[in-house]
Amino acid sequence: MPPSAELIRIGFLASLVAGLATGAGALPVLFTRQVSDRTLDIMLGFAAGVM
Repeated sequence: MPPSAELIRIGFLASLVAGLATGAGALPVLFTRQVSDRTLDIMLGFAAGVM
């Protein structure tokens, strides 16, 4: 496989993993009705730390 094709494959797989992780992170929204203020604060703090 040419080196450029290998880079494209790695880039595709990395973006696929990132997309799946985003989808997995969004799943709890579908299964929770009410989020407490404390839980929301923790999640926002975690998101800010990741950014």
